[in-house]
Amino acid sequence: MTQPAAAPAFLGFAGWPVPPPWQWRLGPGASAAQHEPGEVAGYFRDAGVRHADNVAEVLLRQRRLPNLRPLDLVAGVDNYAPDPGHAYAAGSADNTGAYTRAFLDRLVHKADRLRDMHRGGGVPAPDDLADMDPAMARWFRHSVAELPASDLLAVAGELDSLAQALAAKTGIAQPSPPTDEDRRREPEAQDRAGTDDLAAAIDEYSLHRTMPFLHSPDRTEQAAERDRRAARIAVLDAQNPHLRAGLTLARSQVVRAIVPESAVQDDRRDGTQPLRAAPAADEALVRALSDDADRLAIHLLLDEVVETFQRSGTAATLPRNELLAFSPQDPARSRQRAELADRIAALHRDHPDLVHALPPMQAGLVRGIRTIQALSQDDRAPRAAEMAAKAGTGLPLRLAERDRRREQEAADRARLDELSAVIDQYSRHQAAPWLRSASSAEQQAVLVRLAARVAVLDTRNPHLLASLTPDRARVVHALVPESAAREHRADWPPPQPQELAPREVADFRLDPDSSARIQALLDRVRQWLRERGIPAERPEHAAAPERGPRVAAEPLATQQEQGWQPHKEARPGTGPARPGAHAQPAGFATAAEIVPDGTPRPPARPESRSRTDALREELPEMTGTKFELQGMRGGPAVPGRTGWHYLATPHDDEAPPAPQEQKPVQRPRAERPGTAASRHGGPAQPPGPGRAR
Repeated sequence: MTQPAAAPAFLGFAGWPVPPPWQWRLGPGASAAQHEPGEVAGYFRDAGVRHADNVAEVLLRQRRLPNLRPLDLVAGVDNYAPDPGHAYAAGSADNTGAYTRAFLDRLVHKADRLRDMHRGGGVPAPDDLADMDPAMARWFRHSVAELPASDLLAVAGELDSLAQALAAKTGIAQPSPPTDEDRRREPEAQDRAGTDDLAAAIDEYSLHRTMPFLHSPDRTEQAAERDRRAARIAVLDAQNPHLRAGLTLARSQVVRAIVPESAVQDDRRDGTQPLRAAPAADEALVRALSDDADRLAIHLLLDEVVETFQRSGTAATLPRNELLAFSPQDPARSRQRAELADRIAALHRDHPDLVHALPPMQAGLVRGIRTIQALSQDDRAPRAAEMAAKAGTGLPLRLAERDRRREQEAADRARLDELSAVIDQYSRHQAAPWLRSASSAEQQAVLVRLAARVAVLDTRNPHLLASLTPDRARVVHALVPESAAREHRADWPPPQPQELAPREVADFRLDPDSSARIQALLDRVRQWLRERGIPAERPEHAAAPERGPRVAAEPLATQQEQGWQPHKEARPGTGPARPGAHAQPAGFATAAEIVPDGTPRPPARPESRSRTDALREELPEMTGTKFELQGMRGGPAVPGRTGWHYLATPHDDEAPPAPQEQKPVQRPRAERPGTAASRHGGPAQPPGPGRAR
């Protein structure tokens, strides 16, 4: 039988054919003449690249399998005789030349890549093998990872020799090998991009640590977002540990705080060149951007202080203070804050490299300036007005306390679920660490991170330990030994705070969490102001010394000699009532008198004699009069709806109440209250092991 005429086939290196595409053979009379010459030349170039990859694959396979039939490179060069006139399309260019040039270029590229891996470049990344067949790319990556450095150099030498022999035989100029500058340019660009990503993640984490309220007002969500950003830093650091050498000192400290094991690792891989120093930024622009970022940060922190007061139910009686000169809704302050944000956005848009010269927190603020601009004060105003209206109309405190207790119970349930999940994850990883990773270093790092997470959750919520199952409680005791001692103390769980009488409270309530948070925010603002040399007081307020312990009053004659006038009312924040007395800064009269559980500290009585006794001895005619005016009592000043009030002190004819000793009661574990007995007055779940998690 007569066979049909087959389309001519071009034989490449080692007799490997280059058949025409199957689309060219469809239908009667179909030929390559219907296609453009450039398309045919591209087809030949792709074939040359594939054949060069085959040569490299065979040479690497021979190193791994010595009994494999070797590829005779010398015979392949001798038998390689391409016909320059061979073409699949009429009038096409030198297609075989395109094949040969692509084959030579690919051989030189493969040799250079193998030498780069021997110098410490590591296993080829997926981007380097993007033009290879997926199956061949996986095999090539696996083979290179197992071969020693000597075999890699030997294969690279064979590829270079083959390229030189074919170039000499075909007369095609051999491509020059890349210089050290060329070899370095691509990894340097990748490392610089990776360093930028790591620095951006560190800046965002630092900003969130300082101002978590920018992300969400919910404390649980703030903590979750902080952990997510810390995990991203740990992942980026684990993928490219050598990038820490390109970070600033402040950012490196943040990485070491999140990943402690990074402090003992090598900051640079063997043979990896350090990044070139970036051009120095304009110092004037950096200073201007840093100052604007500092001012904007102070505005944001003060806004959070005001909102914390408002959320605690004291919006209508917000005390005036040198740091709280204006409310967030003040037009002048809102305009100043908007101008700062616009100026920072313009500088960042025109000079994006300036963020690298800023500290992490300020850099994170600059990177997220668009988000900060989107936070409209109009969203805060209705909520603040609603809180102020409730506080001014005398909303029953019992209803507010009930709502707060319910919210606290729901939050404790969520925290208990989170703690239980992390403990279970730690136990599973400790029992089978190989399920996460085959690397022992990575296994240990994951175990350390999970243990630290358990310790942090237990420290933040110590009252949740009583609601854990015995197995989970033992894990916590093993990781945090002080938790076992804390749980078995005679005073554990802590007693519930006693509700104060309305006369003692004087219409002022501030829960312990809000009090501690306000104090921390104010301390942070003062620290910022001190570091930057900005006065912390308004011009009309003098610096107030710290309040010292109460002492017995001076004799009235001495006080009159010093110019003291008893008929004047002592108002807080207006300076001392007499020379030598401590001035009481407005807005902080209660800060020194509020104990951590939120109750006012009772005023201290003099050890020797009372103030009224001293006045009676010096001025007998005033005995029995209404001399105990506001400002003359020993109690602290607190803000109320109708003005400033003072806590009452016992009269002279009343003996001070004797302190009652509370006997510690040690109760068995099964009889202790549930999740949050010390936080919101009721267990989050019934006591006992029935519903333990």
